[in-house]
Amino acid sequence: MFKGRSSESKKLLYKSIIDNLTENPGISGDDIIIVVYDPPLENWGVKGGKPANEVNFGFDIKV
Repeated sequence: MFKGRSSESKKLLYKSIIDNLTENPGISGDDIIIVVYDPPLENWGVKGGKPANEVNFGFDIKV
């Protein structure tokens, strides 16, 4: 995940993952661990090897 998501958007992500895995295939939320790894954009090489902080993705990652 690109760095830039707020704590609130990460909480919503966690809840969504837990809700989906609880519903199907029926995993208990207590048995799920989620780790978000969000290194700085300059640590991502994308679109032909450009640093991600120099690429316009067409969307805002500050969510």
